[in-house]
Amino acid sequence: MAQCELNMNVPTLGDVKNWKVFKMKFEIYINAMGVKEDRKSAMLLFGMGEIGIELLEPLKLSMQTEYSVLIQKFEEHFLSKVNLNFERYIFFNTKMKPDQKFIDYIVGLQNKSKDCGFDNLRDSLIVTQLICGMNNDVLREKLLREKDVDLTKATEMCKLFECNKAHLQVMKQGFSGEYVEEDTTVMIDMIKQDSHKYKDNTNSMIKGCRFCGYDHEVKRCPAYGKTCNNCGRLNHF
Repeated sequence: MAQCELNMNVPTLGDVKNWKVFKMKFEIYINAMGVKEDRKSAMLLFGMGEIGIELLEPLKLSMQTEYSVLIQKFEEHFLSKVNLNFERYIFFNTKMKPDQKFIDYIVGLQNKSKDCGFDNLRDSLIVTQLICGMNNDVLREKLLREKDVDLTKATEMCKLFECNKAHLQVMKQGFSGEYVEEDTTVMIDMIKQDSHKYKDNTNSMIKGCRFCGYDHEVKRCPAYGKTCNNCGRLNHF
């Protein structure tokens, strides 16, 4: 990747992904600099350097070609290099890693689907691969039971599932000083602030429990395993 005078990476021939990045950065640049329409073509060719000049003749373009036509022809040239079958193979073989968060997996699928040519089916196929590629059978079953689940709903269900999982871990630990994962420490601190101090032993009492509202012994919360009637989440009333 060569460096142009505009301090942007210039894509090489057949370099699809970097063309998209270059195009986005270039359009941000000309908008920020207030480049006039009649100077955009020259600025684009200058920014692309030798690559842009080499493409003029085979694409039947010139330095006088309007910017909208020039950028469209360059776009078609670079996108024509996409191997849809290969990109789709990569997408449909993307599995969720053991320690990967659901939101990270979803974002990864969104990025990989950009060059697959799914068009209007893109979100639907992301949901399909999310269900097929996730590593949790419980959540997979819940998603399969849902009718007409779209990407937004599937994402929210994944977030809620991870949140409930964190709640369960917090309640199992009982705030007795035992080790918990880093993701749950903020929740623990918040609950500790709302609860009265108690001694660290099996007979300790929690007063005004944040989950159930009652006083009870540590690890004896009556809300554990229950579903809230208001929000539908687990482990609180």
